[in-house]
Amino acid sequence: MRVLCTVDAPATQRARRPDDRPSFAEMIVERVRLWHSLSAMSRSSSFLHRVEPLLPIRSSQALVRLAVSNAASRSVLNRSYNALSWKQKRYFWRLLGDAFDNRAAGGEDRHWTVTVGGRAIRLPLEADRMGLDWLLAVSFLGHDAEVKQTYLAFLASKQRPDLFVDVGANYGPNSLIFLAHGVRTISFEPNPACHDYFRECGRLNGVAVDIRDVVVGDSHDTVDLVFAEGETWNGSAEPEVQRRLRETAGARLQKISAAQTTLDEVLAADPASRMLVKIDTEGFEDRVLRGARKTLETRRPSVVFEAWPEASVRGELFAILAAVGYAVFPLPWRGSADRPLSRGEFETAIGMNFIALPATDS
Repeated sequence: MRVLCTVDAPATQRARRPDDRPSFAEMIVERVRLWHSLSAMSRSSSFLHRVEPLLPIRSSQALVRLAVSNAASRSVLNRSYNALSWKQKRYFWRLLGDAFDNRAAGGEDRHWTVTVGGRAIRLPLEADRMGLDWLLAVSFLGHDAEVKQTYLAFLASKQRPDLFVDVGANYGPNSLIFLAHGVRTISFEPNPACHDYFRECGRLNGVAVDIRDVVVGDSHDTVDLVFAEGETWNGSAEPEVQRRLRETAGARLQKISAAQTTLDEVLAADPASRMLVKIDTEGFEDRVLRGARKTLETRRPSVVFEAWPEASVRGELFAILAAVGYAVFPLPWRGSADRPLSRGEFETAIGMNFIALPATDS
């Protein structure tokens, strides 16, 4: 069967003569737009999975490697990437994020720029770790776009925070958005494997990063953080999540011990008047919230958080937040909230990211 579709060229695309061939960078971006248009032809999420085997993904990944290796074509690709829509950036990350996989790029170190709310954020592309750096660069805006859109709404609103608290900072993409916009940021990341990259991003962008290598929870006990080698983003201090990781990661499993603190202790004397807290701790979110009870009751921060899909997990999170007068809403938040989710709606909601707001402010 032959599928025919048309893709509107972007308004900024220059007119071409019949013999004027597109560059590597332009071919990559045009393919991303095509893939996005194909997926939009059906409301069924399974449509893309049926189409993906037919798409020229491998050859496009090769084009990415060629484009990134040359300063001129990399610049064109980078500019074209920033012109993509949020959804198109998601497809770019999903289909081309592993273009370098575990490959070194060779040659000199490079950088990639993402534009967020009118601010340019530079990210490293080091030759000897190109697989990780490229994945982090294109996931910066391609992953959890609804969270990034919510941040931009806060930055443009009367609720613009004077402190961003990043619990589970990983390599620092969320923190960097607020640092680039001049918002003081505290970043909690117990895994030291993430720190050098995060600090390097700070140097590239002229901002001072405040990384605290502790687990945020509800006590002061030392805890184990378990993660699969090379996948720091799935690290967790939650015993049930650790059990699942042991089953799937096998010999790749790694463990580090870290001190634990609470947000109540860290923020008790902080002078901030408008706080935005982000929690992404792979199943440890309930512990973080329990250790922030006084902060939630007295300081009333807005809280962006991840919630795993199990009804029992979400029910517990809902109860903790409701007990201190918070309502839960889906993302993206755009500066004002509609009707909050009921407990049943929250337990069955599609998506993993939500926002909790004080009930009087929602």
